[in-house]
Amino acid sequence: MVSNRVIDFIVLNIYILLAGIVLIVSFIYISILVNFIKKNRYDKTYNLLKTDVMKFIKKDSKLEKMQQVLTDKYKKNIAIDIMLHYSKRNNVNISCKFEKAGFHLILIEKMKKKNSLKLIKDIAQMQSVETYDILKSATTSSDFEIKYMSFYALSKLELNEIQLKEMTSLLIKSEIMRDRIIEIVFNLNLTFNQYMNLLYEQETELGKLVFMRVVQEKQEIQQEQNSDRIIRFLEDSKEVKISAISLLSRSKNEKYIDIFVELFQTEKEWEVRSEIAKGLRNIKGKRTIEALKDMVYDSAWWVKFNAIESLIYMGIDGVNLLIDLSLDSENKKISDLAYYFLNANKEVYNTIRKI
Repeated sequence: MVSNRVIDFIVLNIYILLAGIVLIVSFIYISILVNFIKKNRYDKTYNLLKTDVMKFIKKDSKLEKMQQVLTDKYKKNIAIDIMLHYSKRNNVNISCKFEKAGFHLILIEKMKKKNSLKLIKDIAQMQSVETYDILKSATTSSDFEIKYMSFYALSKLELNEIQLKEMTSLLIKSEIMRDRIIEIVFNLNLTFNQYMNLLYEQETELGKLVFMRVVQEKQEIQQEQNSDRIIRFLEDSKEVKISAISLLSRSKNEKYIDIFVELFQTEKEWEVRSEIAKGLRNIKGKRTIEALKDMVYDSAWWVKFNAIESLIYMGIDGVNLLIDLSLDSENKKISDLAYYFLNANKEVYNTIRKI
């Protein structure tokens, strides 16, 4: 009896398992069939609408003709896809077309019901400034991807001054990584003066560092009247000072040597002094060599290191000073560092070869 019950139990489970397999296979086949039908319907409608939508893109007067064939939401959504594909493929901003057709309102209504990454990407491609408010609300999402993509979409809009300040303030306060914030700020594609004005608006260290990083990549920072606007940040926090020194040194303007030397003499943070020693390599000349000669004897090892390394970029006069330092038997650490750079740095070899 027991053995028969066990056999019956096993047979029953086999039947249940087979039934489950049949259901799963049936579900898969039905899903494939449904998706095939959906895709076939989508492709057919896409091709049917494409001519009228493209005529509207090329000529505003065809808007009424296009609206006549967009008889339901399904067709309107496909028309949106056609325009998005055209915009992406040709890398053009046709936000005015989306707005004239009222398509931006359709995506806004969808966003109000539920945020999705695809929806925000579509809005980013649409580039309609009318979507500003709905995108701004999405930046508070707990989903990192939705939050990041919302800020990215905002960065593609032609924002007015008030919106720019509001958007960048929210961006700095967000918990997005600094590199991603910098990427989004770059994407705003503003003028140099606009970036500088936003830099002056920043109250947090992060905000200042982000905008100084962006300004650093602009050619205008090489101009004296622009680089002078950075001097004020030499009185800020340690990290902001370091960023300001890097910016000023990139201008290659000799007027900043005295400013750097004065700051070096009073600065308590070795990281700031180290950045000064490093930045001076961009400003070649005898005054720089004299300044670096004093910085070599700083108490912090990294300051010594950067000062000696910067001498390499000062041409033959810098190399000659390195040779003298390498022979300084009273200061073994400095002597060893100088000797190391004389033997291991390609720039030294190139300098000597030119003699």
